[in-house]
This record gives sequence, structure tokens and C-alpha cells, in this order.
Amino acid sequence: MRKPLWAVFSLLIITGFCLGEDPALTFHNNTQRTGRTTYLGPLPPRLRWTIRTGASIEASPVMGRNGAIYLASTDGRLYALSARGGVKWIFEAKESIFATPAIAPDGSIHFSDLDGWYYAVRPDGSLKWSTSLASGHLECRAVSSPVIAPDGQSYIGAWNDHFFSFGPDGKLLWEVSFQGEGQITAAPALDISGNVYLATHDPSDKNKLAVLKFQPASSNVVWKFAENMGVDRNRIISSPLIDTARGQLYVGIARENDGVLYAIDLTAGTLVYRAVLPKGIVSSPALGWDGTVYVGCLNGKLYALDPANGREQWNFTADGYYVMGSPVVDGSGIIFVGDSDGILYALSPAGKELWRFRCESNIASAPIISEDETLYVTSFDSKLYALGYWKPRTPRGSRQ
Repeated sequence: MRKPLWAVFSLLIITGFCLGEDPALTFHNNTQRTGRTTYLGPLPPRLRWTIRTGASIEASPVMGRNGAIYLASTDGRLYALSARGGVKWIFEAKESIFATPAIAPDGSIHFSDLDGWYYAVRPDGSLKWSTSLASGHLECRAVSSPVIAPDGQSYIGAWNDHFFSFGPDGKLLWEVSFQGEGQITAAPALDISGNVYLATHDPSDKNKLAVLKFQPASSNVVWKFAENMGVDRNRIISSPLIDTARGQLYVGIARENDGVLYAIDLTAGTLVYRAVLPKGIVSSPALGWDGTVYVGCLNGKLYALDPANGREQWNFTADGYYVMGSPVVDGSGIIFVGDSDGILYALSPAGKELWRFRCESNIASAPIISEDETLYVTSFDSKLYALGYWKPRTPRGSRQ
């Protein structure tokens, strides 16, 4: 039986989760990148509608408080859609958009493109402001999603190894130059106090992982966790996940022959443990309601790990060769994740498959779920899929 709504609310209070984080305003649902939502996903689903863009989609959709769905495509367009799939407006960027947008407190949609431009677009589709992330550097691509604080201050990284903070008006507040070869790819995360965390390559050595903590007002580093990854073929694509209840941050990396999930103490910046998986991690980890860490692996499996020590609780083998997509967890603990064959899976908290839905190509994004229990997921086939119920939904507190 799925948890009744009162039980979900009780659990939210216990874990310190903020109810105001719904709907999915940013990558992985909230600024802590937990991948959790209080909304419930469809069991089982039917295809309600799809919309095709002009090129493949790597970004996850996001949803505004006005109910609009915002979709970024590598065709260089930001689409605003209604809940029924109608196109409300389209904004043309200068280049392809790979990263998931983020929605600011004023409703403006922030995103970056491969030409290194950072945009804020109003909910009516007009440009609020834009700014270049080039900083005098030729390599200025931006493939990292921004993160936005409740006061509108935003943070974003670029491939020129610069990390930026902007005010709500687009004014540059501060920036950090790493002068390395990191090519910042992972989205930053915010803790509930407003501190920002970035995972990238260490500026002193591209073979080292660096996780850095900044306060909002300054580019001064509060602490830096660094560890030699051991090989020169590694990627840091997985975004940090903040577990507020345990005071830990999780980040995954892809090494040449395996993957590592690090658990780092939020206060001290010290290593709690590392969990080594058989292949690389490019999937951003998600947090279960009981604290279980769910992470996809390039060996085609989703792993459930104990948050205390990183030990495997269970794993699920997908049909696809890789699990690049990032899992999300709904209000009753069901996990949704996509694989490289384009299959979206719904799994119980114990790792049992509940249903699957096939898209036409790889899923490298994270699904989102709306209040009316519609699940939205993107695919490399250039489509956004909206999945709902076969039968009219029952009251949230009485679902089986």
C-alpha cells in the first residue's frame, strides 16, 4: 500500500524537507538536488501526449508555479507548454541548450547555451536579461544547470573553468577562475542556509576531484574536499546531492574503469565514505524518504545504497546498456529512472519493477511529476512525453 498523505507529511517534518519545493522548479526538483517530490506518479501509466522539438533533448523539463512546463532543446529553443501539450511560446537562444533551466522566485526562467550566454526569460517569453560567460576565454560553453537561491541570486559554471554568481538583475556579483582543465559540467547545489556547493576537477590537478563550498556573499572558499581520482580519464557530470537530515553531500564520478560515489560531511568538508561501483556514474543521485541513496551506473544498473556507509541494499538491472538518467522519488517512495534503450522504469522502494514505458531513444534526463500525477520525461528522440493514468485517479490518501 502506498503511504497515505498524512504519513508523507509526517515524514517530511521528520526529515526537514521543505514543502515549498514543489513543483519541479529546477534540475532534480529542488536546490538540494534530492530528486524527491511529494507528488505521486502514475501507476500504471498511459501516454497522454507528446511534443517533438527540432533536435535531441538532454535537459529535464521544469514546471513553473503558474503550471507551465518549460522545455530546453538542443535545437536552441526554450519551449513554454501548457499542461495539455500546447505551445504557449518559444524563445530562440543563440546556440544549443543542453542543461536544464531553473525558475527564479519572480517566475523568470534561467538557462545557458553552448555559445556561453546565460539568459533570464520572463514567464511571457520576453527576454529579461542575458549576459556572456566568456570572461575573455575562447571556451565559454555552458552545459551546467544554474541554481537559484530564494532571494534570486543564481550560480552557474562554464567550460572556461569559471564559476559565477549573479544577482536577480543579471549583475555579476562574483566569479571564481579555476584556471585548470575541469570544464565545469555538474550543476551546483544549495543547502538550506544558502551555501553553494560545486563539484569539478581540482585546479591544481585535473586528475583530482574538487568539491568546494562557498557562502553567498563571497568567492572565498569555505572548505575544499579534494581527492586523486587515480586516472586521467574521468568525468564529473553527476550533480551534488545534499542530505540535510544527515548533514552529508553525495557526488558521483566516472573513472576509466569504475565509478565512485563520495559522501562528504557538509560542515567540515571531510570524507565520510566512498562507495565504488563497477562502472562510471554520470547519473545524479537521488534521496529516498528513508535516506537511501539511489544512483544509476554505466553498467546498466540502478543501485540503492545505505546512506550510513554506502553499502549496497539492492540493485536493479535495466534492459539498456547504461543508466545515464537521474532517478526521482515520488511521495510514496516509488523510483522512476530511464535507461539508454529509452525505457522508463517505475520501481518500488525494494527495487521491484512496477511498470515500464518505452521511448524511442536514450533517456539521460530526470523525470518530473506534477500535482495532477502526470509524469513528464524527455528523450534523445527529441520528444517530451506526458504520462498519466489508465483510470481516473483516486484520492491521494487512498491509493493502493
